[in-house]
Amino acid sequence: MTGLRIVAVVLVTTLLLSTYAQVQEQEQGKKINRSDLPPAVEKAVVEQSKGGSIRGFEEEKHGGQTLYEVKLMANGRKKNVLMAADGTVVERPSTVMSTAEAVAVGFSAGLEAHYFGNGAMEGSHIARQLLGTVLKDNPEDAKKLRQYFDVVVKARAKKSKAWQSYWEARKSLDR
Repeated sequence: MTGLRIVAVVLVTTLLLSTYAQVQEQEQGKKINRSDLPPAVEKAVVEQSKGGSIRGFEEEKHGGQTLYEVKLMANGRKKNVLMAADGTVVERPSTVMSTAEAVAVGFSAGLEAHYFGNGAMEGSHIARQLLGTVLKDNPEDAKKLRQYFDVVVKARAKKSKAWQSYWEARKSLDR
């Protein structure tokens, strides 16, 4: 692969990552009623809402997977809890990746694929680079990233070969 092709691949990947991040931030769920929740989510809602009040529910689609967001008010503060259909709480990292960090992840993944792989960037390259970005601000976010892999990525990996590569990189998160 020539240097120009590498730069093109990295730029396209970077644009895709930053666009994906922006879409994720803007994605709004569909408001639903409590009666529309799956039984496992309903049970988790009871546990999560102890000591607070429920403000509403939303159903969101993420990569073909349905997630449920519960909007709570606890101790005078708004709190949103995201759950998988089985009632598992999907924790969000405490910090958001900036566009510059997304570019760096994409660029580093491209370099790793070219110099240490077979030249084709895969989900595993992105996952390994993402870990460094997550750990930089808050080491506790590594647990949240691992949980995201266990709940969201694992389900998507069953349906898509691209996500399978990403899922296989889960072991690199256990460092």
